[in-house]
Amino acid sequence: MKFSIREKIFAIGLVLSLIIFLTINAVSYWNTKRHIESRENVEKALVIIYECENLISMIKDAETGQRGFIITGNWTFLEPYYNGVTTVHRSMKILKDLTTIDAQAYQKLNAIQEMIEERFAQFHKTISLRKKGEIADARESFMTAENEKIMYDIRNMVEELKHEKTDLLQNLNKISKARSDNTLFTILIGNLVALLFVSLSLFQLYRDITERKRMEEALKESENKFRSFAENALVGIYLIQDEVLKYVNPKFAEIFNYTVEECLNNMHIRQIIHPEDFETVQKNIHRASGEIQSVHYAIRGIKKTGEIIYCELYGSSIMFDGRFTATGTILEITDRKRAEEELRASRQRLRLLAGRIEQIREEERVIISREIHDIMGGGLTGLKMDLSWLMRKVKNAESDKEQAAITSRIIASSDSIDQMIKVTRRISTELRPPVLDDLGLIAALEWQLSDFTSRTGILNKFNTVFEYAVLESAQIVAVFRIFQEALTNIARHSMATKVMVVLREDGRSPSGDENLVLEISDNGRGILEEEILSSKALGLLGMKERAMAFGGEFSIFGEPGEGTTVIIKIPRNPGGANDQSYNS
Repeated sequence: MKFSIREKIFAIGLVLSLIIFLTINAVSYWNTKRHIESRENVEKALVIIYECENLISMIKDAETGQRGFIITGNWTFLEPYYNGVTTVHRSMKILKDLTTIDAQAYQKLNAIQEMIEERFAQFHKTISLRKKGEIADARESFMTAENEKIMYDIRNMVEELKHEKTDLLQNLNKISKARSDNTLFTILIGNLVALLFVSLSLFQLYRDITERKRMEEALKESENKFRSFAENALVGIYLIQDEVLKYVNPKFAEIFNYTVEECLNNMHIRQIIHPEDFETVQKNIHRASGEIQSVHYAIRGIKKTGEIIYCELYGSSIMFDGRFTATGTILEITDRKRAEEELRASRQRLRLLAGRIEQIREEERVIISREIHDIMGGGLTGLKMDLSWLMRKVKNAESDKEQAAITSRIIASSDSIDQMIKVTRRISTELRPPVLDDLGLIAALEWQLSDFTSRTGILNKFNTVFEYAVLESAQIVAVFRIFQEALTNIARHSMATKVMVVLREDGRSPSGDENLVLEISDNGRGILEEEILSSKALGLLGMKERAMAFGGEFSIFGEPGEGTTVIIKIPRNPGGANDQSYNS
């Protein structure tokens, strides 16, 4: 979606205002947080000052109780002593808890605590002496100058700590006041700037509303033009939202034999789409809403009468009523689809006819081959036997000259008969190699390769993982004839010196059967693409048709100077008929 300059200014103003408000809040939050932290530190400082004063007071109370007991021996003086000791320990704990992050103060408290413990040890010592009745020793013990010095040092260090915390308290109060002033200033200036941006944004919004009204009028005019175009279009036009028709033109309604009003009465697209194609429509609507800009696909539709028709759709998506909506055109292609089906069926019938013709040719070749082999071969053999018999009879001829002439004629006839027998065998073999029927496909391929090398001088290499090939008889003949044609092309066009043949297995065909793959490669000049696509390449077309007649595949490709490769894939059923390699 494109925004106008005024909309952009309005949006920028609102964003800047929001940023300023967020900044004010962030600064206020930060300063308030720091102010709270300062107040906490103030409270800590006040507690430390209080505890320091309380500490000195309690030490004095403990000292007073100790002296009273030593002088009078009255046990009631020990009560303030013990209370003072307990309170001092509690105050020291409070002070150390409050100064855990203040290393200098914490270290000073450790020193104070050591001196207090030392002083309390002296207190305990004098009290113990008084309890034993050694009054003079007790008085002498607490009257020493050393004791007075320890107490003096304790007071000084506690006073230093109080002064430090008093100074800290004053600094914290100054900082807190400065932060409060900064917060108020930030809020004031920030609100003024934000108000300025909001005012500017509202002004631009007002101008934009005026411009938008003008654009809406232009859009309304454009919509009227579109509606006029759509209602007179020769293709169906639609809008689909939530799988419900939101708009159709008259041509769309005509395609499905509905009126426009019937289509727009909350009609769900399931009513006009074949159930098996509904998922396809859903997927394409989704794709056009985000993955790609437009889609093109074909489906089956259902007319109001129940008749099934074929339709071609071009679709995309637009924003309609604030939501993504599928839109596009639809064209009925039922007549074209039927023509394509008829053409496909015609091609299939032609392919079946060609296969049947090829089958008949093979059957005739077998018959002719056998007749040539059995009748002509047998007759010529019998004729040669008769000539041999005549040869023996001629030896009894009366004159040597006559005998020599007849013998010469018989020998010449015998040689001609031998040549005819060889030609008969060659023709019979070419029509239908006996090895194909007697020993199977693999033996026939090896025999054909050997004969190919002997005729052309092109070396060969044959590899296979099979002992015999599992194929139907008609498939075996088709593979062998394709192989013969491939070798003929190599001999005529490839200028190769070597041919490599591999018979292997490769995955499964679309029908679920395993594929038998025959791969024929040479090291010749390499077939060109224009030669493959040439209308004169009838041999290649014949090989392809032979393979396709059995649901197979034929492919050929080459690289200049790198040779040519022919690949034939024939689906086979391992449990079906097979290549009977050693049938009699």
